[in-house]
Amino acid sequence: MKITEDNFLQQLKAGNQGALEYVIETYSKNVYGLVYRILNPVANKEDMEECVSDVFAAVWKKIDQYNPQRGEFKTWLLILAKYKALDLRRKIQQRAGENFDQGEEIVTSADLVEREVVGREEVKEVIKALDRLKDLDRQIFYQRYFFYWDLDSIAKQFGLSKKAVESRLWRCKNILKEVLAQKGKEGLG
Repeated sequence: MKITEDNFLQQLKAGNQGALEYVIETYSKNVYGLVYRILNPVANKEDMEECVSDVFAAVWKKIDQYNPQRGEFKTWLLILAKYKALDLRRKIQQRAGENFDQGEEIVTSADLVEREVVGREEVKEVIKALDRLKDLDRQIFYQRYFFYWDLDSIAKQFGLSKKAVESRLWRCKNILKEVLAQKGKEGLG
């Protein structure tokens, strides 16, 4: 059976290795790019390639955890990649016994909302909250805080000024803060 955009998820869940090959061919550049941005300069090329392999192995093992109603497959995949890369970064830093405070700051200081996201359950809540945003705002937010694009690249991608992107991100963060604060109050009640 030929694996396509329409059937790869079904085939992946059925255990078809051809579907995994399709995912690797389709998304490996995106995954490698994200892994590179998180691990550079603390990891070498082999570590980065191993991390990418680990991401696709996790896809194979965890595909049943993917829920299309919570977000696109690519988003789920890149969240897996982000956490694998951050875990590897911490391990490398611990192994080396070095403190890369400046590099860690680049990865984790994006904004207050991202700092609140400390576990996978919180990520799910953020994704649910992101679904409440307008499509363009959601895409801009993902590019900035999940894929680590710079503001100029986002502005160019969406045909907006840098100031317009900053304004949209500010509104998105405020909406997310409100949703997460409300969720926190519900959790306490």
